[in-house]
Amino acid sequence: MAVVVGAAVHLAVVFLGLPVAGRHGVYYALHIGNVTPWPALSGAVASHGLVVLLLTYGTVIAEVAFPFLLFNRCTRTAIVMVMMGLHAGIGTLLGLPFFSLAMIAADAVFPPASVLRRLGDRMTRAARRTRTALLRPSRAPAR
Repeated sequence: MAVVVGAAVHLAVVFLGLPVAGRHGVYYALHIGNVTPWPALSGAVASHGLVVLLLTYGTVIAEVAFPFLLFNRCTRTAIVMVMMGLHAGIGTLLGLPFFSLAMIAADAVFPPASVLRRLGDRMTRAARRTRTALLRPSRAPAR
């Protein structure tokens, strides 16, 4: 918990307190060449100032709110899903899949078991539907 709070305070100070040339932290992270697996995607996100602003402030707010919202049973699942989405975005945009998967696994500790079971059931049903759709023979007209 202390690590999460420390990281959130660091993000708040660095990203929100020191804007450089009117941009914020996410903008510069999207332009690091060696951690950008899809430069076109990163460029598309970075080209929209409002998106960059919302992602930056949203990240900081989620990081700061995370430890406090975990204590409330009603908000626990929502904040964990937000954090999982945040880490999936980091993995996609910055090319850090192993970090993102480790953080998603760490976040998965917090929701109640019933939520995880329902999510697992939905994913299993979706995988089965996808598998049957892919294995079903096509109905191409015969010649």
